[in-house]
Amino acid sequence: MPRHYYHTGIRPSDVDHLPGEPAPIMSFNVETMDADGLPLHVSYERKVIRGGRFDGFALYFSVIFDDDIRFDTAPASPATHWGTTLLRAEAQ
Repeated sequence: MPRHYYHTGIRPSDVDHLPGEPAPIMSFNVETMDADGLPLHVSYERKVIRGGRFDGFALYFSVIFDDDIRFDTAPASPATHWGTTLLRAEAQ
């Protein structure tokens, strides 16, 4: 793995602000999907709406079981044992 690329867990206090609005990269229903429905590669773009230094991507997920049971692992959400993954990039 290149020196400038690594992943680590982050806490809400580690994120000063986000340069853009969080948005899903993919969504699927585990009750109706199969392995062939998962993409091998994902490409996406996000609009930067706040200035600052960019140095990584926060990866997290949201789960909705029903109207009453749901949670997510976003940086600003309550901590779970999954945590939030930070994929570092060279600071820009």
